[in-house]
Amino acid sequence: MILLFAIVVSILLLFLLYLQKKKAYSYWKNQGVPFPETTLLFGNIGDVILLRTTLSEFFERLYRTYEEFSYVGFYNFLTPAVVIRDPEVIREVLIENFESFHDVFIKTPDDVAKINPFFVEGENWKTMRKEIAPQLSSLKVRDMKPHIEMVCRRMIKYIDALNGNCVDAEDIAYRFTGNNVMACAFGLEGRCFDEDHPLIFQIRDSVAINNPTIAGINSTVGMLLPNIASLFRISYIGKYFTQQFKDMISEAIKTRENIYNSDYLNFLKEAKEKYQDLTHFGYACTFYLDGWGTSALAFTYALLELSVNRAVQLKAQEEIDYIFQQHTSIYSEEALNEMVYIDNIVLETVRMHPVIKFINRKCTKDVVLSPPKYPGSSVVIKKGTQVYIPSSAIHHDSKYYEEPSRFDPDRFKTEQLDSRPKSCYLGFGDGPRACMGRKFGITQLKMGLIAILSKFDIYLDEKTILPLGEDTDHISKVPKNKVWIKFCPRK
Repeated sequence: MILLFAIVVSILLLFLLYLQKKKAYSYWKNQGVPFPETTLLFGNIGDVILLRTTLSEFFERLYRTYEEFSYVGFYNFLTPAVVIRDPEVIREVLIENFESFHDVFIKTPDDVAKINPFFVEGENWKTMRKEIAPQLSSLKVRDMKPHIEMVCRRMIKYIDALNGNCVDAEDIAYRFTGNNVMACAFGLEGRCFDEDHPLIFQIRDSVAINNPTIAGINSTVGMLLPNIASLFRISYIGKYFTQQFKDMISEAIKTRENIYNSDYLNFLKEAKEKYQDLTHFGYACTFYLDGWGTSALAFTYALLELSVNRAVQLKAQEEIDYIFQQHTSIYSEEALNEMVYIDNIVLETVRMHPVIKFINRKCTKDVVLSPPKYPGSSVVIKKGTQVYIPSSAIHHDSKYYEEPSRFDPDRFKTEQLDSRPKSCYLGFGDGPRACMGRKFGITQLKMGLIAILSKFDIYLDEKTILPLGEDTDHISKVPKNKVWIKFCPRK
C-alpha cells in the first residue's frame, strides 16, 4: 500500500512538473518569438551549465542560427530570457527605452566590487554615475595626459633595454596600463617598468579565486542565476583582494592630507569625507577595472594586429611621422587630435577583439518593443526578464562589416560609419550605461601605440602559436596562447 501511494505521488509530481514546464516553455511560442528546443531540467542552457560551451559561445550560436529574426528567445531553466540581434532594437533597449532596461542583473557580495557602478542598480547607479562621469570627462582626461606621457617614456626605455629580444605583449600591456592607473587615478608611483612584480600586480594576484575555471563558473552563475549567486555569496575577487585594494587606496589618500589637486585621487578623498563608508573604494575600483585589465587586453590585441598587418603598421607610422613634423610633440593635444588613423586602429581592435563579448540588461518594467522582422505582433518584455546583446557576434557579422575577420581601421572613416546602422558597434557599450572610461581607455591606448610606433617596428615572433584561441575559463576575451613580439628600432 505504501509503495503504491509513493508511486502515485511520484507520477502526480512528474505530471505537475510537466504541466509547469509546458506552461513556462510556452512564453516565447505564444509571442511568436523563435527559440531552440528545450530540455526538461535546464531549458536551453544545459551545455553552459555542464561546461560544454561558454555563455558567449551560446549567444553567438543563437545569433548565427536565427539570422532572419530580430529576437531569439531562450529559457534559463524555466525562466524566459531573450537575445536581441537587430541594431535598431538594441538601440531601443540601450538608449531610447533606457528607463525600462536601466539595470544589470549580475550581483556580487564583495564589499568593494558591489559599489562599482557596473553592479549598482536604480537610483544608486544614477547618483554614482552623476558623480563619477565628470571625473572621466575629456577635460579631466586631458589633465591626465602628462602622466600617461611619462609612462610612455618609461615603456620606451623598458623596450629599448630588451635589445630586440622577444617579449610577451600582454606583460608589456599590463605594465603600461597598470602604471597609468596608478599614476592617473591614485597619484602613486606605479614602478611597473622598474620592478619585476610591482604593487598593482601583487594586488591582482591576491584575488582569492585564482583558479580560472572556478572563476569562470562563478561568473557564469552570477550572470545566469544572480539570486543563487547572492544566496551563496559567490565571490569574484575575494576578501584578501578587497583588503589589499583598500589598503592601497587608504595609503594614497593619506598622502594627500591637507593637499588639494583637481584629480581623481582628490575626488576619492572628497567621496570618503562625504559618505563615511566604502563608496570611495567602489569609485576607485571603477577606475581600476575600466582602466587596467580591459585596456591591457585591448593593447595586447592591438600589438598583435599591428605585428601581422604590416601595411597597417606602415600607414600608422607614416601618419605619426607626418604629424610630428607639424608639431613640437607627438603627445600635444593638437597632434593627438590629428592622428585619426591611430584612433581607428584602437576602434578596429576593439571591434575584432571586444574584451566584453556580450552586454546584459534587466527589464525594470513591462515594455513592448518594436515589431520584429517576422510576421506577428510586437514583443512584450516582462519586468525582470534577462536581456542579452551579443556584441562580439554583431561585430563579426558581414552584414555590417565586410570581411569581418580582416583587420581594417578604415572601417571607421566617417563615410563608412554613416553607411552602417547605429548600435552595431558596441565595443564600449552604448547609451547611459556605456563605459564611462571610454575616453581614458582610448587615450592611453592611442598614446601607447604612438610611443611605440614612433620608435620601433613590431614583429610577431615565431614562438607565437596562431590562431591564438581563447581561454574559455574567462568571461572576458583572453588569448589562450601568448603573443610573443619583437620591437626593432626603426631605421
